[in-house]
Amino acid sequence: DLTDVEIVPVNEGFYHTKALKENKADAATLIFANFEVPEATAQGVDAGFFHLKYNAVPDFCQLILIAQPHKLKDPKEASKLRRLNTALNEASDYLKLNPQEAKEI
Repeated sequence: DLTDVEIVPVNEGFYHTKALKENKADAATLIFANFEVPEATAQGVDAGFFHLKYNAVPDFCQLILIAQPHKLKDPKEASKLRRLNTALNEASDYLKLNPQEAKEI
């Protein structure tokens, strides 16, 4: 139970291994298993790793669309944004259903 645990954010930029090694942080996020983990091991830091997607945490590699509020209020502009969103969803579905063909495109 982590109810009474205080979490204090630490910003050491992308120097995750250095922050762990110097005891400035107890954990790091947004790391790469093929970079920071070997780097930590090489520097003598015993770093554990768990995949977000295998632990019910959404992956951070997501496409996020933003728009200016006045564009959303304009029916013509809003229609363009809806069509873009539809096209992106259809493309994503195609990639999932046809991975080999998608690689060839």
